[in-house]
Formats: sequence, C-alpha cells, structure tokens
Amino acid sequence: MTTQLETPPQDSAALTATAQPETTGAPLDESKLIVAILGGGPAGSTLAALMADQGMNVILFDDGKRPDLIVGESLIPAMVPIFRRLGIEDRVAEISIRKPGVSFLMEGSEPLHLSFKPVGNRLPQYAYNVPRPAFDDVLRARAREGGVHVYPFHAKLERESDRSDVIRLADETLGRVEVLGGRQPDLIADCTGRKRTIARMLDLPSRDGDRRDIAHFAHFKGIDRSGLIDGQVVTGLMKNGWSWIIPLPGRESLGVVLPASEMKKFGDTPEEQLLGVMNADEHLGPRSANAERVTEVVTYTNYQKITERGFGPNWVLMGDAFGFVDPMFSPGMFLAMHGGELLTDQLDRLSKKGVKRNGTLPSPIAAPAYQKALTKYGRHMDEWFAAWMELIDLIYEGKILALREAGLEWVEKHPNAFSRFVSDHMEKHMACMAAGGSTRSPYAWGLLRNAIKYGMRGKSPEKYRIN
Repeated sequence: MTTQLETPPQDSAALTATAQPETTGAPLDESKLIVAILGGGPAGSTLAALMADQGMNVILFDDGKRPDLIVGESLIPAMVPIFRRLGIEDRVAEISIRKPGVSFLMEGSEPLHLSFKPVGNRLPQYAYNVPRPAFDDVLRARAREGGVHVYPFHAKLERESDRSDVIRLADETLGRVEVLGGRQPDLIADCTGRKRTIARMLDLPSRDGDRRDIAHFAHFKGIDRSGLIDGQVVTGLMKNGWSWIIPLPGRESLGVVLPASEMKKFGDTPEEQLLGVMNADEHLGPRSANAERVTEVVTYTNYQKITERGFGPNWVLMGDAFGFVDPMFSPGMFLAMHGGELLTDQLDRLSKKGVKRNGTLPSPIAAPAYQKALTKYGRHMDEWFAAWMELIDLIYEGKILALREAGLEWVEKHPNAFSRFVSDHMEKHMACMAAGGSTRSPYAWGLLRNAIKYGMRGKSPEKYRIN
C-alpha cells in the first residue's frame, strides 16, 4: 500500500459527532488573550503548552488523526533546549535514539562522519531521532497537562463579511465550544500543517523552491550499519539526489529524494522506485541487501513552500502551515516548535506590559503593539526560512563539502597552530549553523561566504553537486 502526501485541499469543516472537550482547562480569564489553535501536531501542541504556561486562554482543535509515517523523524540539537523548557526531554529520550551527529556517504569516497561536539559552547552536543507519531503524543500530552482546552474535531472558519482578511470561527463551531460562551477568540493560529487551511482560504501567495523532487520512504529492519556510528543519521549524496537512513527504536527510516524525471527511471510505482534507487546506489544497495520493509511506502512531492505572509489582523500561521523547506538538514520540526516560542514570548511580553482588552478595541490583538508583535514574529520566521534555504542550497551546489575538502588539505600541508585554529573555528561555526544554533548569525554567514569566495583553493564543487 502506498500513501500519497501531496497536501490536497481539505475541508476544515469536517466535525465529529461530539463537542465535549477532550481536556477541560480552567475557566477563561477575560483579562488575558483567548487563542484558538487549529491542529495538535508539534507546532500546535508546542504553542498551546507554552501559551498556557504563560496564563493565556488556549483552545486547541485536534482530532488526533495522524499518518503512521511522517517526515521529521530526525531532529537537530537546537530542539533540546525547547524540550527542556517544556520539561519533556526525559520523555523524548525514552522513546527515541540519541543522535550524536550526521554521516555523509558519497560515491567513490569513504564515509564522512560529522559530530555535534563542536557546538558544545552554544547547544547540547546531541539531538534525537524520534518515532512518529509517538513523539507527537508526548507533545499533545504536555499541552493537556498545561490546562489547554482540547476539542477533538476540526474547527470551521469563515471570513468576516466586512473585512475579508479577518478570520472567525463559524457559528456552528463557536456554538460547540461551551467555554467560549459565544465569544470569538482574540487570535487564531493555523497549525494545520500542509493542509495550510488559512493560506488556502485567503488564497495567500507562496514562494516555491526551484527543485521539483519526489521523496519515497519507508521503515526497514535489518539495515547494515557496519562502519557507522551508533545513532548517527546517514545522508547519502547521489549525482541527482540524496538519501537518508535514520536509526529509530527497532528499525530504520530509509528514504530517497530525486527529481521526478529521474525517479521514473526506476519503475512505475513508489515501491518499485524506492527499491530501484536503493539497489542502484553503491552504498544503499549493500546496506539494504538483507533488509525487510515493515511499513508501507510514503511519498512526498513538495519540499519547499513558504507562504509570503504569515500573519493577519487576528490570525497567524505556524509550522508547515507557514512554510516548509527541504529536509536535508532536518530543520522542519525546529521551525515549527521554535515558532511557538517566538510567538508566545512576543505576546507574553506585551501582556505583562499591561496591553489588555478594553472597551475601545474588539480584541487586544487589534492594538498596535500586538500587531507590531505579529509583524516581528513573521519577520523572524522569514529570516529563519531564508537562512535554512541558503544553507541547504550550498549543499546541493556542492560548495560546503568542497570547502571542507580544501580546508583539510590546507591543514595537512600547513600543520601549525594557526591552520588548526582556523580549521577548528570554521568547523565550530559550520556545525552550529547546521545544528540551529547560529543559522541566522551574521558573523557565521560572513565567515562561510568569505571562506567559499577565497578558501576553495582550486577545489571544484562539481564533485559534490546534486543536480
């Protein structure tokens, strides 16, 4: 069986028969913001838990339905501080495999093992590989524990008749949420993932990446990991694409990413194409020769889409509903959960300054200070998307690995304290950029761009380019 995940339009009005809350929080505090969150995935559950921790009134709409296999099983070190803030790192560790770094497999070359140890002065020196949806269950449980009002159905939305850019809960949904007492929420957060509910409703423009790749993946048992580091994620670089092997408890996630035109050369069905790419690759073939596929094959068809506007008068987009980038460095889950931190902290600072509801405004969100906060959130997220996209493009262009080859050769030819200092300094900042610690750092980007401009030392990136 194959599941095709192309993010088709979906009807957010699909409701279950009951309107009883799955979890009932405290009565609403009318002096605080009332926030309705659509979707209980990582973005929605994180936002709900953090906002509830800050005393906001949070209503989460989530039917709990998830596909068994979801891209986003490998995390980056920048997520560990978020887990600690939520108080759930021990729970995540219990269900996961500890990830000490990433290994690259390249045609005609020995494996290249990169560790997270250089990020130790900024971030934890590890991350996790998480089984989905068990990881999502941990986050949803944390939201419930925080006093979030959870309703197990999709919320129906509509535009206000006089202001088409203002979103409201439809009357049929509002009447099913007793705790609201007929009041509209101050803010609606769209965390519906690739359904992109509000973006589709308002027909918001988006920016798509240049690549038109297809990814097929499944879970396997019996992948040969000889010569690899325990817990290390493996990224295989091919001429026209790349692959991943992610160690999970009791199995491995294995996926291949190629342009659609290339993928068709390996068969007519996703199963044939996945197996064909695996068998043809000099690294995947031997390592998967005795492996058993234990799940269906899942297909993703769009890896790069950023909505050009992530907020409006009374709504905000988060996680994949705002934007998703190529998963080469596994940034998606971080962007979803860190977005919850950014928005919560922005709004919490304003509420502590005394910007509350009053008789002259329909909602605190209409106050200029709150609109400025939403603008700042949107700008910060745009910067994150742009930084990750540029870093990933440098991998596709072959420049980062060519730079590393040039650097290693330079140190070998000039083995002195200065060359070692420069090498260690570059490795630290590059690792921290890939780990999420300095992905937006002007200094790190200046260092990297200048190194690519002046430090390639005749090394051609064509050797590592992914066409």
